[in-house]
Amino acid sequence: MILSILFLQACGVSDEKDYEVSWGDYSDSAVERLEENNIDYEVRNQVIFIKEKDLNKAQDCCS
Repeated sequence: MILSILFLQACGVSDEKDYEVSWGDYSDSAVERLEENNIDYEVRNQVIFIKEKDLNKAQDCCS
């Protein structure tokens, strides 16, 4: 059981949202484009962050 827990921790399994990629400075239009394309985002200190897995999708629709 302990090995299972250690394995899951090593793989980075977590319930936390990890917004790892800075998408750019906050703007209403950028947020609208992300929302229209169902891309989760988080705004911190006027900077938009998206999940790394959504980076290609965001580049295709929102850049």
